[in-house]
Amino acid sequence: MTHEERATWIKRVSLLFLAIAITAGVWLFPERKSVVTASTEPAVVYDLEIYHYHVPGKFESEQIADSLNKIGKKYEKYVRVNRVDITAHPELAKAEKVTKPPKVVMIAGEVRACKFQGVWTYAQIEWKVEEILRGLERMSKDWRPNVKGMQPAANP
Repeated sequence: MTHEERATWIKRVSLLFLAIAITAGVWLFPERKSVVTASTEPAVVYDLEIYHYHVPGKFESEQIADSLNKIGKKYEKYVRVNRVDITAHPELAKAEKVTKPPKVVMIAGEVRACKFQGVWTYAQIEWKVEEILRGLERMSKDWRPNVKGMQPAANP
């Protein structure tokens, strides 16, 4: 057998082995199908998420829930309101250290912007939500406007 004939047989065997390997790979490892979600719309990212930890049927919890529902409807593009039943999910309540419901936690992005326990009026909650959405920061008590001749007070 000459070198050319040997090379031809090696080439034929290599191609046959390659064809068998590809066929076996396709047969043994089928293509994975991607999981299609129920909706094809992109996930909505809210500027502010409000978590309301409550006890169902308790007057204070239902009173603040009404206010939060109104806030949710008014700012529906920017704010998402989540109600968490602490009797059904005690581990979440423990992680958030809820001692006396209702407790409300407002999270802007990854920052905990505000939290309060007890009942706030609709006006108080709306003011706080607007403040967070505008990105306002509270000024210190020594802040003065920078008008001609006036400078911010120096911190001691």
